[in-house]
Amino acid sequence: MSQEDIKQKAVKGIFWSFCERFGSLLILFTANIVLARILTPDDFGLVGILMAFVMISQILIDGGLGNALIQRQKITTVDCSTVFFTNLAVAVVCYAALYFGADAIASFYNQILLSQLIKVLGVVVIIDAFGAVQNNLLMKNIDFKRITIVKVVAALISTIAAIVAAIVGVGVWSLVVQYVVNSVVKSALLWILSSWRPVLVFSKASFRTLFGYGSKLLLANVLSEAYRNLQVLIIGKFFPKAEVGYYSQAKHLQDVPVTTILTVVNQVTFPVFSQLQDDKEQLVRGLRRSLKILTFLNFPLMMCLVIMAEPIFRLLFGEQWMSSVPYFQWLCGGFGLLLVIHNTNINAIKAVGRSEIVLYLEIIKKVLGLGMIFGFILLGYGAMSIMWALAINSFVEFFLNGYFTGKYIGYGIISQARDVMPNLIVTAIASVAAYSLSFVNMHYMLLLVAQAICFIGVYLAVMKVAKVEIFEYLAVELKSRLKKK
Repeated sequence: MSQEDIKQKAVKGIFWSFCERFGSLLILFTANIVLARILTPDDFGLVGILMAFVMISQILIDGGLGNALIQRQKITTVDCSTVFFTNLAVAVVCYAALYFGADAIASFYNQILLSQLIKVLGVVVIIDAFGAVQNNLLMKNIDFKRITIVKVVAALISTIAAIVAAIVGVGVWSLVVQYVVNSVVKSALLWILSSWRPVLVFSKASFRTLFGYGSKLLLANVLSEAYRNLQVLIIGKFFPKAEVGYYSQAKHLQDVPVTTILTVVNQVTFPVFSQLQDDKEQLVRGLRRSLKILTFLNFPLMMCLVIMAEPIFRLLFGEQWMSSVPYFQWLCGGFGLLLVIHNTNINAIKAVGRSEIVLYLEIIKKVLGLGMIFGFILLGYGAMSIMWALAINSFVEFFLNGYFTGKYIGYGIISQARDVMPNLIVTAIASVAAYSLSFVNMHYMLLLVAQAICFIGVYLAVMKVAKVEIFEYLAVELKSRLKKK
């Protein structure tokens, strides 16, 4: 495949990946607003606790083999079938562990209902395993149009099911319905839209080769997911259950913009970087351009949300959810601001086959993070200890990732900082301008609109006046594509 073909597929992949994440998250976000008006923070807290266990199980099921399929230049039907049956076997084991451990989990949190919930909710790990290989193959081929259809339709149907269940009055079970229906529809559509089918074969040689690369990513992903979900578990254990609900609601809202961008980063950059792994010059060029574009979008988005957090929550969820605002602000500003840089660096390191480096980085970052979390708790910072730890760890992560990207790819800390600094400076200027409106006495809905207009206007105006390179590049690309249409 030529460089131009890769670029065209990447552009289409970015477009469809944005459509998929924006579409499905917009649907799920709308559902969350409706359900938040019907259910209680405790309901969201209970399911938030259980999803921590489910998400870790799903990481174990993939085993890093999905990434191995994407990273390898050439794969066979035997490779895919080996991964399929491995995923399915591990899924059954994970569900059995959840099922028989349900009472212990319920006892640990002093919530008897958790036992019944996890026995039903846990079935999604088996359902998702049936469509994992098909999803990985679509990603490898950068065929995000079909992935978009799958995930948007699944989100829509599961949302309708959850809202109907909540209106009927099943309470917290409506959230379980949402997750289960989403998994069923998603796996069914992946089988319909993908031409690949498993054959009854399992190759030990194929497994060893794929697992040799994927095992490090498995451990890295387990650490990452465990660390992320441990935040929920710690809040649920040491603080009132409502705090889990407030944190979960803030995380759900933050996921709308952050997950949209991160999904594009992970779904598109990893397969594209993998195809460029033998051409370091092209890889560095693609990495630089990706970081500039992603921070051009992510920096202003995150800071805009930090500034407008209070009127956003008051408008969407009402006064009962205002305790979620500090969590949301820290998740966006302290954690989400640099997240696209971290993920892009990790995908580049994965693409050149250095999965062991990804594992080492995860171990270092998570040990530091846990130490800071418990340290801040002992110092009396309460549930916000997690937010402080996330922010500091995110800053440290920039230097750790950048060091190894420089070592193995030739694009290190100083070069990355220099490339993203213009976007950061302009974002800071726009943030000050928009925040100044907070001191003007006006209705919160009017304030929301005024701050959004001010931020966007100042950001684009300064970008144009300062002639920032990535802004001019995107403007030219946009004009070129509009002329073609």
